[in-house]
Amino acid sequence: MPLKVPTSVKHRLDQLDCELPRLRISSVFLGAQNEEGLTEDERKGTLAETAVFNLFPNFDELSVWGTHFGPLSHSSEISWIDAEIVEHWQQRSKEAKHPVMRARYSDAVWDLTSKITSNRPNVEYAHIACDAYLNTVDSRLHEDAWDAVDYARRSLRIALDIGHRELINRAKAILLDLLNDAITNPDSLGSWHNAFDILYDPGNNRLALSSTEEVRLITVLEEVLRRCSESGSPQFDPWEARGAGERLARHYNRIKQPEQLRRVVRSWGQAFESIASRAHPILAMEWLQPVIDEYFRCGMKEDATRAMILSQEKGKTAPESLATIRGSTTVSAEELDSIINPLLEGDANESLTMITLYFIPSAQRARDSLRESEKESSLFSLFSSGTIDKGRITANAGTADRDPDGRLIMQLAEELMLNSQFLNIALDRTRKRHGIDTEKVAAFLFASPAFDPIGRSTILEALKAYFLNDPVKFVYLAVPQIEQALRTLLELIGQPVNKPIRSGGAMDVKNLNDLLGEVTFKTAIHENVLLYLQALLTDRRGVNLRNNLC
Repeated sequence: MPLKVPTSVKHRLDQLDCELPRLRISSVFLGAQNEEGLTEDERKGTLAETAVFNLFPNFDELSVWGTHFGPLSHSSEISWIDAEIVEHWQQRSKEAKHPVMRARYSDAVWDLTSKITSNRPNVEYAHIACDAYLNTVDSRLHEDAWDAVDYARRSLRIALDIGHRELINRAKAILLDLLNDAITNPDSLGSWHNAFDILYDPGNNRLALSSTEEVRLITVLEEVLRRCSESGSPQFDPWEARGAGERLARHYNRIKQPEQLRRVVRSWGQAFESIASRAHPILAMEWLQPVIDEYFRCGMKEDATRAMILSQEKGKTAPESLATIRGSTTVSAEELDSIINPLLEGDANESLTMITLYFIPSAQRARDSLRESEKESSLFSLFSSGTIDKGRITANAGTADRDPDGRLIMQLAEELMLNSQFLNIALDRTRKRHGIDTEKVAAFLFASPAFDPIGRSTILEALKAYFLNDPVKFVYLAVPQIEQALRTLLELIGQPVNKPIRSGGAMDVKNLNDLLGEVTFKTAIHENVLLYLQALLTDRRGVNLRNNLC
């Protein structure tokens, strides 16, 4: 028996049931069960209607409940839906007149019964749901093309699950018609992705797409690609062209037609080249990078060269096109002294040790800072971040949630740059207080067995350059010695310092990139030190000093 529903809610349901021709399920009756004056039976009846209308369909992956329908929020609670509510939905699926409502009630029964009651649902509700979804599209009672595709693909999914050949074929036909709408109705453009992806599944024998149907699919996609990649077309849209082109490339790769594959890649790639040539330099470079990557991946060197030259030309004006954001802070002499003076206590070696420890950034503190930035600005975690130098994108870190390591390196590099002025002050004061010169610094370094005495003369020459304010000479002499020191350290802990070369038959020494990636170092050297060396010397998302000077 259906639950008791208040008159006000029942009246609204009757209105929805008669709202022809179009209806979209939306969040209705939200919180209605908490209204004043309702009996407990009426509250539960209202909850049943609130629940079914506020379920969220998941098409690309299962919900947090492991089902098609899930909660609007991330809550995993499902206990507020019980067997009595499911029984109410069963009755309503047969009473409702509008196919959109009939589909929602019956699909909820089919999808959630086993989760809520541990009983298998009656296949009757799968049939009702499929038929209602397809009738909605056939009768054009859906809100827009996106809803139509969602209804048809959900129907196909259910039909495949129950192995109902007639419903499978009917859903396939409707999806093919919706695909065709993408090239005849501009308002439908963009809705075709999901229709194609569920139909084009060569590994799904139950779908049994005929060769004629497959040709029809590919023909539609070719037309989408043509219209969306032609710069003079009213439907010109490089992103839609890319969507069609990537799917066509997958098809031509499957049937081993490499020339056709390269043709479709070139079509959407040139669409991006077209808009990039007229776009803001930063946008142009951002749009062109995936194109260049795809050209190279497909062995299209001439196309890649053309796109790289365009990106390079746009990049020449990139620095001037960027807005400069300036900020300032004031550090008093007293505050500066409170930071620097404790680092100068003791003798020269103690002072150099304390400065070293103080100015190596804390990885954990950097992670905490990133988390605080996310809390203060929710947009922070949604955008990637990158660096540009001399007309090229030199590094790119993904969003904070997808690329935490990249964001961490960029945060550490930023701290290094900001703290460099304080480091210079600390070193200058140490030099004056302790009379530090090249010999004293060398003695400090060579107290460690990581520094081989053979390199002493080179290190002394580097230190002389530093004290003579010749940073170029210092860097070119010092960085290779850092690399050699890490090789020596690796050898001291019993690990090989050589690696086989690609052609075989010979060995080469491990470079700095290899050394900092050594698993042994992850336990032998503190995380702060390893990340500091990576951010400063080898990671393109950081300062990348070693690779840039080479």
